Amino acid sequence: MTAVAHIAADNLVPACGGAEKPFTVSGRQWLYCYHPASGRHCYLDLDNDRPVWHRGFHPAFHPELEFADEAELLRPVERKPDHEELEDFYF
Repeated sequence: MTAVAHIAADNLVPACGGAEKPFTVSGRQWLYCYHPASGRHCYLDLDNDRPVWHRGFHPAFHPELEFADEAELLRPVERKPDHEELEDFYF
């Protein structure tokens, strides 16, 4: 299969332990892949040989994110202060 040969050259592996199958959306073939070196997943556009790394992208459900930059993740929530550190508040 030429898709497997292509993704092997990019160090991408079909997801689900290699069991993921190509699928077609709007006339374009896609394959959900895993990149072992980074631990990330992507959708590989088999027609244009282009991976889409945006975590919110899906060819059928969110195609508008194909060329969008992924926003930075929000900062982790800082530790909430202990109840004894807070001032008493009375109504």
